[in-house]
Amino acid sequence: MTETQKTQIKGEVKLPSAQELLEAGVHFGHRTSRWHPKMEQYIFSSKNGIHIFD
Repeated sequence: MTETQKTQIKGEVKLPSAQELLEAGVHFGHRTSRWHPKMEQYIFSSKNGIHIFD
């Protein structure tokens, strides 16, 4: 089975909008005390002790 056939069988995947992601709270990360330095480029800000991803 080719990759094209696999994609056609699985169907289209709907990606959530930015608003849907915000409403679901998935933009929040881990506590600021438990962050990893390699993630620094993805951290937008922090709020109430939680990092917010960019």
